[in-house]
Amino acid sequence: MLTEGGMYVFQLFDSYAASGMCLLFVAIFESICIGWVYGSDRFSDNIEDMIGYRPLKLIKFCWMFLTPGICISIFLFYLIKYKPLKYNNVYVYPDWGNGIGWMMALSSMICIPVGLLIQILRTEGTFSERIKN
Repeated sequence: MLTEGGMYVFQLFDSYAASGMCLLFVAIFESICIGWVYGSDRFSDNIEDMIGYRPLKLIKFCWMFLTPGICISIFLFYLIKYKPLKYNNVYVYPDWGNGIGWMMALSSMICIPVGLLIQILRTEGTFSERIKN
């Protein structure tokens, strides 16, 4: 059984590091990678190899536009409507507690853009060639 102090830490971790916000951030990049980087046509070919027929063109539209758009919108609305964390709707976490929470969230989210930046910097060629590759 968790003590009162343990519940404070657990809720902080649950709300920031294991929340839907971090997962949504990953989903944004994942849907962009499927629709644009890997390519919706190539992904459709892969699905055809697995199930024997190509998905509808509507599904390609969803991979490229609808899913990333909805995920980005939800993520932005979360950030715009952000309210500091409360425990039992009574205790408001101090600023340093929310700062620790944001650091936990960023520790998992920052890996994607940093990995992308490192990959772009390691690739040879002009900037547009690097992005293409």
